[in-house]
Amino acid sequence: MPRVYPDLCAPRILVNEAMPGSSIKQYLHTDHPVSERRYIAQTLVTNFIKQVFTDRFFHADPHPGNILIAPADDQHIVTSRSFHKQLGPISTQVTSKQALPPLRLIYLDFGMMGRISPLLATNLRNVVTALALRDEYDITQAVLAICNQTGPVDHNAFRQELAVFLKPFFTTNIVDLNLATILFDIVKLCRHYNLQIKSEAVTLIKAVASLESTIAQLDPSLSLLDIARPFALKEWFQQIDLRASLQDNLLLLGQSLQDVPRIPRKINHLLDTLESGQSQVNLHHTGLTKFVSKLERLTNRIVIAIILAAVILGSSLLVQVSADHPYIAHIGIIGYCIALTIILGMLGRSWYDHWRKKHHRK
Repeated sequence: MPRVYPDLCAPRILVNEAMPGSSIKQYLHTDHPVSERRYIAQTLVTNFIKQVFTDRFFHADPHPGNILIAPADDQHIVTSRSFHKQLGPISTQVTSKQALPPLRLIYLDFGMMGRISPLLATNLRNVVTALALRDEYDITQAVLAICNQTGPVDHNAFRQELAVFLKPFFTTNIVDLNLATILFDIVKLCRHYNLQIKSEAVTLIKAVASLESTIAQLDPSLSLLDIARPFALKEWFQQIDLRASLQDNLLLLGQSLQDVPRIPRKINHLLDTLESGQSQVNLHHTGLTKFVSKLERLTNRIVIAIILAAVILGSSLLVQVSADHPYIAHIGIIGYCIALTIILGMLGRSWYDHWRKKHHRK
């Protein structure tokens, strides 16, 4: 990480030490082995995932100008990875060693950083896991968990539209996707259904959109599911407690065995209730509230129209019979003016509602 010089910094200026290497922009426009480009792309993604889910502190502006590639001075260093799991008296440990590649990635410009809360990190893990499993219901629930609800939500309609947006993730390589457009379309879709994605997640979406174009140029064959699947599997292995899960399942099995003898009695009680006519079924129509609201507004407009017609008719009669009484004619004219004002107000309100609805959809 570059050293920061606080004495030279200002509210709008961040001064770091000079770092060796060339911009990844130059690397993208020169010929390099496919395996090397693929490794750099996977390293960028793996590093970004670590920043988000492990450190919960990530570079929020990782565009190509902020990433350098430099040759490594210590090419013979070997890194080791180990996995350890304890299940009762049985202990399992796997260790692998791998030589570091001859290149290093260097990030610049840490003026824009993002933080992720532990709860949001957990919800984002659920989003990635749901994407890896291609489960539309779980994807919807995971997205709902990273949103604030600002009004009534039609969950079924939201799930159906969200599935349409996410289909390209499942069948298309990253090079053929405009990830930034898809992500921001999802943000607009959430807003249309009275859902507001949390500000932390919006910052993360912008960072992903910045990184997406670089990854697509490095490795066009890289799929987002290829990234999500191993990450979700690793998270599952790290979080699962096999011993606790086994104990919970045994408790549930014991409880179920205790409930089995009671099932015939409960069925008989249900049949007796149905036979005696004491049962009650409650139905809830998902669109009934909106329908009733529209019907109420329509009824109010009809009533107002009838009243206005009566005012206009009465004013006409007053003007017609007021030849010898000018004050009565003035009352009729006032009635005309009131009716005209109300009609213009209703037309203006109708036009404004139509404009606001059209503007909200955009």
